[in-house]
Amino acid sequence: MDSSNRRCFGVRGKKSSHSPERSLSNSDFFKQVPDDVRDNISQIVKDDNLSLNERQCHIDNLMKDQNDEVKTSYHEYKSQMDSMKQHGREKTDDYYNNLSDKAKPYFNQMKDLHENRDIKESDKHGKLREIYDSIDDNSARRELDHMLRIKELH
Repeated sequence: MDSSNRRCFGVRGKKSSHSPERSLSNSDFFKQVPDDVRDNISQIVKDDNLSLNERQCHIDNLMKDQNDEVKTSYHEYKSQMDSMKQHGREKTDDYYNNLSDKAKPYFNQMKDLHENRDIKESDKHGKLREIYDSIDDNSARRELDHMLRIKELH
């Protein structure tokens, strides 16, 4: 897999249109926060040395000091993101059901790692690379390559 062209499950490459960075920067919530808070949030989201849980905690702490309108908008944004994540899980489950038995174990490893919110993003990328590089069956690799291309286009 050419890492410069992939972003599935956090593998480095082009940002998808549904990346957290793009979803956040295009949200009504993000447009309402003061510039200094917006800059802090951007830095938190881009920091690959933080886990997803750490990022969430930092952003939640920033929101504690905001006015009620911003807090409400933030909660609405989080709710929208939860809905998007649920939709993504459903699509992932559908895709999984169509994989061969040879590809499913690798897919599960990638999915489990992707869903682990306690691993630093910088560590996650390397571990995902290791999983991908360990695929020794060419047909399984092709199936997962196809899935990675599909995920990249969405």
